[in-house]
Order: sequence, then C-alpha cells, then structure tokens
Amino acid sequence: MTSAPLDRIALAARAFEIAREAGQIVLKKRNASLRIQAKKDGSPATAADIASEEHIIAALGRLTPDIPIVAEESSPSLARQANASFWLIDPLDGTKDYIAGESEFTINLALIVNNQPALGVLHAPALEETYIGIPGGEATRVRQERAVQISSRCPPPNGVTVVSSRRHGDDLELKKYLGEVKVATHKRMSSALKFGLIAAGEADLYPRFGRVMGWDVAAGHAIILAAGGRLTTATGQPIDYTAPGCDIPNFIARGRLNC
Repeated sequence: MTSAPLDRIALAARAFEIAREAGQIVLKKRNASLRIQAKKDGSPATAADIASEEHIIAALGRLTPDIPIVAEESSPSLARQANASFWLIDPLDGTKDYIAGESEFTINLALIVNNQPALGVLHAPALEETYIGIPGGEATRVRQERAVQISSRCPPPNGVTVVSSRRHGDDLELKKYLGEVKVATHKRMSSALKFGLIAAGEADLYPRFGRVMGWDVAAGHAIILAAGGRLTTATGQPIDYTAPGCDIPNFIARGRLNC
C-alpha cells in the first residue's frame, strides 16, 4: 500500500495512456507472425499478450512502485490482502477474437483498494475506443480523441438489451435466467466491451454464468459503478477480488436500479 492518499484522477489519466501504449503494441504484433501457445487452462496466449503485459507492468511499476500488480500472464497467484491496494491487469482480453482478426479485444486495467474497484480503464485499440471510470466520480468514453461523460440507464419499459459472451459461459444457465427477464434485444460480444455498453446506457444487463477471472471483470466493474450501475455475484453478494486463484463466481452486471 502507499502511505499517501491515492489521487485516482491522476492515476486514471496515466492508466489511460498506459493502456493506449499497450494497444499500439498489440496492434503491431497482430501485423507480425503470431506465435500462439496454450496455457494450463487451454486458453490461448500470444506474443502480444506477453508484450502488452510487460509494458503495462513496467509502466505501472514506475507510476506506483509501492502498489503490487496482479497480471494474467505472469502473476495471477500473487497474494492479495482484503485491505491492500493492487493493480489487476488483463493485457489482452478477447485473445481468440484478436487471433481471428476481429476487433472487440480490449486491454483492462483496474486498481483495487480495500477489495473494491477504485478505478478502471478498458481500451479497445482496434476500435479506437476507451472507457474510463472512477467509482464515486465519473465514467467517460473516449472515441478518436473525443471524451464524453457517460451514464447507465433505467431499464426500458419495452424490455432490456442483454449482452453476453460470444465464446464463453454456460448457455443453459443463461437461457434459464433470461427466461424470467423481459428481453428486447440480446447481443453476443467478446471481451470486456460488454461492461462499456452498460456504462454508456446502450445495454442494460450482462449475466455471466461460468468460470471468469478477476482481471476480466474488475476494470468493467469500476466503470459500471462510476456510471451509476451495479455488479454483484448472481446471488447478490459483493465481488471478492482477493479470492484464491482470482476466480470470480457467476455475476450479474446491470444499469440503474433506482429509477
């Protein structure tokens, strides 16, 4: 932990720049010959994942040398204390989309303080789009250098817009859950961009059933909170970012409830 109070606005601004720098790295790597390897859980990793993570860790190490960094590729098992601060990083979320030449992959940076997301950045380099959120402050979307404050919306009376994973999750459990929801539209997407759409008031509900990791969720969680939305476990409990292995249980992300 740092001994002085954290300036979250300044940290978010620098995290935004670091995420964009990492974005340039992964875009350049995609134009080169991709080296793909399978991780222990069977998911793919590329040279871009590694290069992005190395850049982010080095940059955050210079920015906040006293704050530990938990990153997907190199330090997922780093011990985390509930009352401590740490960065939680996914250097390339949506690697399968990245390998396939699609555009929805993101770079996720979150700062966890006292087991709660204190700021989050989601950067989609191929889309030139970034979401930034500071819970208790503002949520912002930056598109092609133009920044606009965003907020989640109340559920529309004609039914909600649902976003869910294109490649992951338990579809049977999802179908069962949505059977009790008035759905107007259901969009399948990759990566953490789903959180951004809820924060921007362009979607209302993101139910996730199946294995997911803290670095997949934390940045989006911060942005949704900053935009006035909510994210809890499927049973309504707070997310525990200090859980062993960084596993996150089934969760529900949504827009505004008090409308």
